[in-house]
Amino acid sequence: MASGSGANIVWNAYHDSAGDSIARGDYYSALRLLRAAEAHVRATGDAFLRHKSLLELADAQRTLARYADAEATLFAIALPDRTPAWLSLLAAIYTDRGRYDEANVLHRRSLERGQNGAVNTTTQLEAMSRYANHLSLTGESIQGHAIAQDAFKILSTNDLECAGQRPVVLDQMALSLWGMQELSGAESFARQAVEAGVSAWGPDHPRTATLRARLSHILWSLGRYDEAELICNDALASLQAAFTHEHPEVGRAIHILGDIDASAGRFEAAEEHYRRALTIAQASLSPAHVDVLASLYDLGWLFKEQARFDEAIACYASALPLMQQTLSPGNDWTLSTEMDYGSLLADQGKYAEAEERYISVLKARERKHGPNHLDVARSLHNLAWLWSRLGRTDDASHAYRRALAIREREPGPADEDVASTLNGLGWLEFQRGNFLVARDLLYRALTIQEHVLGPGHRHVAITLDNIAGIHKALGDYQSATLVSLRALQILKNVLGSSHPDIAIALANLSSISRHLGNDMRAVSLITQALDMQADILGGEHPDTARTRRQLGTMLAASGNYVQASVELEAARRSLAAVLGDVHTEVVEIDLQLGDLYMIMSMLDRSRTAYCRALSSLRSCLDASDMRIVELERLIESIG
Repeated sequence: MASGSGANIVWNAYHDSAGDSIARGDYYSALRLLRAAEAHVRATGDAFLRHKSLLELADAQRTLARYADAEATLFAIALPDRTPAWLSLLAAIYTDRGRYDEANVLHRRSLERGQNGAVNTTTQLEAMSRYANHLSLTGESIQGHAIAQDAFKILSTNDLECAGQRPVVLDQMALSLWGMQELSGAESFARQAVEAGVSAWGPDHPRTATLRARLSHILWSLGRYDEAELICNDALASLQAAFTHEHPEVGRAIHILGDIDASAGRFEAAEEHYRRALTIAQASLSPAHVDVLASLYDLGWLFKEQARFDEAIACYASALPLMQQTLSPGNDWTLSTEMDYGSLLADQGKYAEAEERYISVLKARERKHGPNHLDVARSLHNLAWLWSRLGRTDDASHAYRRALAIREREPGPADEDVASTLNGLGWLEFQRGNFLVARDLLYRALTIQEHVLGPGHRHVAITLDNIAGIHKALGDYQSATLVSLRALQILKNVLGSSHPDIAIALANLSSISRHLGNDMRAVSLITQALDMQADILGGEHPDTARTRRQLGTMLAASGNYVQASVELEAARRSLAAVLGDVHTEVVEIDLQLGDLYMIMSMLDRSRTAYCRALSSLRSCLDASDMRIVELERLIESIG
């Protein structure tokens, strides 16, 4: 590193000591030494060494998240000396500061000038890695992967010369593949990057810790939560030892822990981690930085899962406009946020608005990634769930099966997302009356979930609750009760005492109790469920209406006809407002009301209900269909 000039012995001493500090991961000491080195050559007037000092000083300031200082340091370099290396570093700082459009232009200019032979191979690889990182972080993983691949090819033919760049290039291969949802390849490159980082910098160096954090995030995506958590905690400890607790890399590791907690159903811990990560990102980065957006997005998802809809809407409403302004059209992150906002609408019973968003996102993903990408599978899964709620069972089945085929190819048949689609498809087959097919699908889902998530996870409980419904439909009420009680207990352990999922479990247990002849317990349980849904979801939500219908059916069976008619009429109004008069559930309630009013000798009301059902059936069935013929005869007999 020495210049060989006696006049620069002091500079050499500062510079070499700074290099030693960086090798130890002590960037604060390195920063002080680099400042002293720059001050010395500024005083001696050595332009070449000052240019070198300023670049290294700016890089150290960037590493310590002092982005404004780093930018100012770079602009102290005279215009004629602004090399491709200068452009690349400034572009990286702009990426760090969330100035993505400016960063993109500078990254491209840096590569273009570097490709003309103006830089050495190490500097070229550094610039390529920075640009690949920029593209992958901003949701352009395909473009990022192309640049990372080019860098990897150069590295492969210059491995000894560019050994210091090996961990960085491997990391960019992992990051871009991860963004493309090619998870097995991402894991392989991430592990190679960590190994190379240990070799180049040592196991406790903050740069190695950053690579370990990336590996943990990829393992989280693969559903290997225990391994991911262990590696991430180890990385976080190294990062906190090297930097302040407010450093962006510390915040990123904390965010990963939030992801792990959320997937494991530890919502309280996840919220604490996400809020901490958001606070760090907002303090050190721009409002539109991807770290800020990621924390808002994941907090929104977390609140949605807990039915904290107002808080979820606030997070999405903050994140989505910033994404649309900051990131390119059709960006993967923006599309994911659009889809999750659609899920929030669906959870609130706003099915038409949710379907519009889902279809828009699906089309955008198919245009961008082709028909067999994992993001396409996510859109198909959500659409299938929505269509099953709307009674469009054929459309739902096709979408679920297409999503399942994609997910079973990558990451594989034992993945949590595969289990989720098996669960949805199983419940759909149950709705269609294919109980044995449904049972097999649901038990396949349960086996995967218990292995990947553990027996006490919320998703396990939801699958168990669906299995309880199968046992009930097959007449095995004792098994149904045991499975339902297990599901309810897991949900209470995870979600507390009040949540829409708990209300559904209570309603299912109520139905089982009714079939066992315990009418008093059945009414108590269904009333608890209805009160919970009305409080959380609102009185007009479709799920609240379905539970209200279940209560009305029980009351009618017990002879409380007046109250039964009140509950059924209210359920019909709510469901018709969302699903339309011709939906199967609405027609079934009309037929129930017709029968109920007939028992109550309220013939005009009975005829009105039957006529509504007849009109709906005529719109979708042939006039010779026996259901229409029999209903016409019944109405005629009323007079």
